[in-house]
Amino acid sequence: MILTNKKENELIISCKCGCGDGLHLRIEQCPFDESYAIMSYINSNFYRDQNGAFRTLLMKIKKIWCIIRNKDYHYSDTILSKDEFQELKDYICKH
Repeated sequence: MILTNKKENELIISCKCGCGDGLHLRIEQCPFDESYAIMSYINSNFYRDQNGAFRTLLMKIKKIWCIIRNKDYHYSDTILSKDEFQELKDYICKH
């Protein structure tokens, strides 16, 4: 599902599989630096991922180890249908 606000400067993309994950894209000039487009990852498992310092530390060490070995750390996917992808493409091209 793809949602935009009335000013059409924000876009929320929800994963089609129903997991609750997605992306939040905001296009506007940031007042305190050179940023123009801001993209955030939406995670429906926030509380699950906050269950203890040891597990959080272990996950961060795993990410760092992947980076040190020059590997990509895959966090998540967002699945879009062909129509949703076209809508996203049109939105980005328009701005």
